Amino acid sequence: MREINTFAEIELVLNQKLSIALENVTSRIYDKLSEFILDEVYSENEKSYTRSWGFLDAWEKTKPILVGGVLMTQVYYAWETMTSNPNEFQHGSNYGTNSDFREHLASAIENGTSGGLFGNGFWTNERPFWRTFTEYLNGNINILFREECAKVGIPIEIGILAMWT
Repeated sequence: MREINTFAEIELVLNQKLSIALENVTSRIYDKLSEFILDEVYSENEKSYTRSWGFLDAWEKTKPILVGGVLMTQVYYAWETMTSNPNEFQHGSNYGTNSDFREHLASAIENGTSGGLFGNGFWTNERPFWRTFTEYLNGNINILFREECAKVGIPIEIGILAMWT
């Protein structure tokens, strides 16, 4: 057991442990987001084009960083990492004005705003993966944080400040 003699040492040890806890929470919510995407976005057995699974793979997470005394991490949509193949109708189309639709894909899927150019299939319906995810976070983020803090030896009763858009 390490001997701690100063406030700075307490802060260092706490930040190290909290960083581990926050990284574990981030991994858990990233995995949960992937589940919601699979359920909401990929549940249809699509036969009119070949799925690339690029939308699922376009979500990334960061490791915790300390900014101004606050540990922060992110799960975010990295649309630019996804390929676009308009000829195969993967994240774009040669019909219309926007052949590369990757940047707008999350919103179109969430809100069912892809349009009816190719008829009225499942792609024109809302598939609210993000709404489902944020509802999950609203009910579980503090529980997850307390669980992960307990695993690293910091039993807490308070929650975490989390923001999502």
